[in-house]
Amino acid sequence: MTASIAIVDDHELFLLGIAQLIESSMDVSIVSTMKGGTEVKHFLDEGKLPDLLIMDFHMPDGGGAKLLSFLDRGYPELKKLVISMDTDARTIKLCQQLGADGFISKDAVFTDLKEAITSILEGETYYMMDNDNMDELEVVLAEKYKLTKREMQILDLILNEYLTSEIADKLCTSPLTIKTHRRNIFRKLDVRNLAGLVSLMRSIK
Repeated sequence: MTASIAIVDDHELFLLGIAQLIESSMDVSIVSTMKGGTEVKHFLDEGKLPDLLIMDFHMPDGGGAKLLSFLDRGYPELKKLVISMDTDARTIKLCQQLGADGFISKDAVFTDLKEAITSILEGETYYMMDNDNMDELEVVLAEKYKLTKREMQILDLILNEYLTSEIADKLCTSPLTIKTHRRNIFRKLDVRNLAGLVSLMRSIK
């Protein structure tokens, strides 16, 4: 049976171009192309569930993090591949935490995209990343700032504008626990508010 794929990206030329490339070179069917998270939600509300959703990370309607979280809670069986120009370690790790089955750079060659699609449709995960960069960021946060793995996970969600209650739901813990982690993160990083946190993260990145 031919696998069905939906694609969401707010850049129309990229959206239509990648849809045509995929459908012309793979035994799959492109069932929908959409420009944002709201369209995806309406599409799924109609009872249409593709085998794979290919999505950009930076989009209107709340962005990829919000959409991934919504899909992870409401449609856990839906496979998701993120394609993004933003390939920093925090973004890749956040996509993993929010249930994405794969991540690939928009700078990747088409054969990499085909491999990612095939792997995910076969039940595997596919993350195209620079392991050296991942290790370097973790070393900085862990050794210089003494952040734990859990604190790094919560930090990712804070930076993507998740509320305390939403982080608690995502990580299956209490809001009080998240508030405690948040205070510890701010203390270790020596920042007083979100603006200071964002500024520090940009300097580390």
